[in-house]
Amino acid sequence: MSTKPSFLVLSKEKWNQPRRARKQLLPEALLNNGSVEEILYVDPPRHLWQQANVQGSMPKGMMSWQGKFLLPGERFSWVRKINRWYMSRELQARMAHREQWYTLFYHPWDVDLIGHLKKIGPVLFDWTEDWSEFHQNEEMRLAQEQCIRSATAVLTVTEDLAQKASSLRGSSRDVLLLPNATALPLLDESASLSLPDEIAEIPEPRIGYAGHMGPWFNTDLLISLAIHQPDWHWLLVGYANQDIAIRIHSLPNVHMVGEKPLSELQSYLAQCQILVAPYQQNICGDASKLYDYMTIGRPIVSSDIETARRLGKCVKIAKTTEQWIQAISEGLSGEKHEDKVARREVILECSWPVRAKTLSKWLASNGNIR
Repeated sequence: MSTKPSFLVLSKEKWNQPRRARKQLLPEALLNNGSVEEILYVDPPRHLWQQANVQGSMPKGMMSWQGKFLLPGERFSWVRKINRWYMSRELQARMAHREQWYTLFYHPWDVDLIGHLKKIGPVLFDWTEDWSEFHQNEEMRLAQEQCIRSATAVLTVTEDLAQKASSLRGSSRDVLLLPNATALPLLDESASLSLPDEIAEIPEPRIGYAGHMGPWFNTDLLISLAIHQPDWHWLLVGYANQDIAIRIHSLPNVHMVGEKPLSELQSYLAQCQILVAPYQQNICGDASKLYDYMTIGRPIVSSDIETARRLGKCVKIAKTTEQWIQAISEGLSGEKHEDKVARREVILECSWPVRAKTLSKWLASNGNIR
């Protein structure tokens, strides 16, 4: 009988979403490194009247499942308690064939599942963003704090979240800093990816951004830069919230191409001379796009966020419009060879296989997580 544990992943994102991220990539890397026997990946639950998600192919050893809410009205705490109780019964039935299970969960509203799932193994809260700060919701703040205190252990993506988790738990013993990473291969300096037809007519220099453009995206900064430097062309790859899309669609040197699958992302980014991360200053998570950018081999400019500071010389940090213009201009003029070498060395340690190995070793060596 296998002594390797299995993992239950309560994701807040569908398995088959085009832009795969931590919720899919970390469990898959755990499976690939041989430290996990099986993974049950749970898509966000659906209401009884909604159609089930259509799943794509999954790796050997990974199963997917989508639960159903028994009651509508998830905004009410008593409804969430009943729904999570109902889900726990269905989940435990699907997990009965194995004895050792770890649960990995992300959303504060799943806090009512902790007590049920702790009966069958350790429960890990993967804290990827400060939900209460983003939503400014007192009930969510309390639920998030309960997640941090009640979980067997907490994983965090930034030092700031690790410090907050340690403070709430009264100890850092069961808190692991596990930043995001990239699933993209490191491009050889001589690599030449084909130019996608839809951007072939966009003039150089192209300045690339990849990712969802939501409230954390600094739209004011982008507009200011686009107006100040009309000869620079901005290539935005990803979904833009409607209010942002409305504000920037009329700018002639800003080009939105929509969301692209992870497998196609490098083809777009490799056609840019500079890659950027224009964030609002109050971002409370780990900017995974910076790890993806580092595989391309282009200069990177970012707002002053924790991820950029952690990556050191690999990323130029800019705060004001003037600093952004200067940093991009310097990048367009060429960068030092030692900066390129440093970036390639750092990115080798920022892959999902490395993160999965770190987590596996930590769980195996931490006797408190049983």
